[in-house]
Amino acid sequence: MNDLLAVAYLKINNSTIMKRTVFMAIAVAAVMTSCGTREKLEKAEEQNVQLNSELQATLATQDSLFALINDITAGMGQIKDLEHIIATPGNGSDARSQKDQLRNDMVAIQEALQQRRDRLAQLEEKLRKSGVQNERWRVRKQHSSMTSSTPVTMP
Repeated sequence: MNDLLAVAYLKINNSTIMKRTVFMAIAVAAVMTSCGTREKLEKAEEQNVQLNSELQATLATQDSLFALINDITAGMGQIKDLEHIIATPGNGSDARSQKDQLRNDMVAIQEALQQRRDRLAQLEEKLRKSGVQNERWRVRKQHSSMTSSTPVTMP
């Protein structure tokens, strides 16, 4: 009977040892897997933090560019008002129409400046021609004042 008890005890003990071994193997596998998963998770979190910081920097740049576009648009409006340039079509709030509006405003301002340059050149030419005639008039006036006391009128 002792032998029978010993055999039964060994079977139970072997079964318990086998269960413990299987359990330990599963536990070790779980720990090993969780270490790999934990490392992957930590790496993913680091990438997430890096991407978030890059996103914040990109959004800040985008906001500053939109602010710059708004400032330029306001400046163009002031120039158009001061120079009496007719507003160009393209009023809108989205970025595409605002870009088109700026482009149209720049073209209108360039055209107005060219017209003013042309007009200035014409006036300078008139003044130059007028200066020659004014010089002739002065010479005549001086000559006539020396010869007569009557005032000389301009031809």
